[in-house]
Amino acid sequence: MSFYCLAAALMPPELIDKVVSELKEKLAISQSDNSDIKAKAKALRGIIEDLAQEHGIELELRKKGG
Repeated sequence: MSFYCLAAALMPPELIDKVVSELKEKLAISQSDNSDIKAKAKALRGIIEDLAQEHGIELELRKKGG
């Protein structure tokens, strides 16, 4: 499972909405090249991690013992 799938599965919809809003604001403020996908992904991951931590949501996959 990818980080983004895990976040979508564990975070409530209103928190996902907040993530999207914050990313839009951050991109508008930075006025960076909107075609830089790596920069967008890094910003998105940071926002998700920060909001998840604030709300006590752990976004770590737990591997099953072998």
